[in-house]
Order: sequence, then C-alpha cells, then structure tokens
Amino acid sequence: MSQYIYAIIPYDSGMKLSDEEKEQGIYAPYFPVLDSIDSEFTEESLYSMLEEYIQINTCYRQSAFTNNKDGYCWIRSEICQIAKALGAKEVWYVAELSADAMMTKDFSFSKWKEDIKGKDYTVRLTTDVLKGNAIYSYYHDDFSDIIMERPQKEKCPKKRDNK
Repeated sequence: MSQYIYAIIPYDSGMKLSDEEKEQGIYAPYFPVLDSIDSEFTEESLYSMLEEYIQINTCYRQSAFTNNKDGYCWIRSEICQIAKALGAKEVWYVAELSADAMMTKDFSFSKWKEDIKGKDYTVRLTTDVLKGNAIYSYYHDDFSDIIMERPQKEKCPKKRDNK
C-alpha cells in the first residue's frame, strides 16, 4: 500500500522559528488569500507552516497520483491553486515518511531540494506521469504541464435509425 502524500509549498514567512517550532511547525496558520479557494486542502487543520515552506497533509495515498488516464488529477489542480495564491511557482509532493523527516530543527528546505533533484526517486510531475502507474518518493511540480479541469469526454454520436 502506498504512503500518504504531502504537498510541500515553498513559502518564506519571514519568521525565524524556535527549535521546537521547527520540529512541529506552526499548526493551522490563517492565510486570507486562501479564503476564495474552494478546496478541502484549505482546511486549516491540514497544514503547517515552517520557515521555508508550508506542508499540507493531503490525506490521500500516493496512488491517487497514478492511473489518471486523461492526465487530470484534481488533487494536483487544487494544490496548484493554493500554491499560486501563496505566490509559489512550484510544489513538491513527498511520501509521508519523507515529510516526517523534514520536521527537524536542522532541516533546510533549500538544501533538501538541491539534494534530491535529478535522483532516480525524484520525478517531474507531468500529465504523462499521472497516466502511468509508477510511484515515486518525490514529485516536483512546476505547473508547466497541468490540466486544471477534467477534460470533457466526446459524446458518442446517436445511433442512426436504419429504416
């Protein structure tokens, strides 16, 4: 069974957190810019703010990112809206165990990003990745290849009456 997936949104709060806050994050901060976004992921109980990023527990497993035959993933679409509202140009999706490891006083988001870029277990999130069934530890989403709404399926032509 796949792990739960967390969305990591780069965000500079300008705050310096104590060692304790770095290990727990600031739970459920309020962001007025999210008020107009209709998403379960804007529920304050799902996210924490840290020095360099916001972490959202999507409460969905990694497998929710696979086998999307049309390349559309509603989770990705809603997280993209949130990230853009917060001024982010990218999102990282990580497995639950990786997200837990980020909650330490010595963790550096900037260093972490550089360390995992280009590794076999890190993939750029695209519609083609969403259509497949492979599961990766880290997904990087720069929103350059995103479908924001489910494509409309073509209707089958009506059967002709052969009289």
